[in-house]
Amino acid sequence: MTNAILAVVSAIVVFWLKRKLAREQNEKEQLKATLHKIDKMVADGNADSVNEFLDVNLRVQDSGRGNSGKQKNKKS
Repeated sequence: MTNAILAVVSAIVVFWLKRKLAREQNEKEQLKATLHKIDKMVADGNADSVNEFLDVNLRVQDSGRGNSGKQKNKKS
């Protein structure tokens, strides 16, 4: 009985670790592709496209974090 429980728990842990590793690998590949895209735009001398690309992507990431880092307007 103990061996069966240990086998099930081990299988769950291995499944979870493989899933997490796959997710991190996917994020790594996406980052590489993004950096390659930016490098190509810089090499082509297209600064406006680089700035627009970074602005759009950084705004999307910041919008998910809420208002934690921004100061609130105070009326005196």
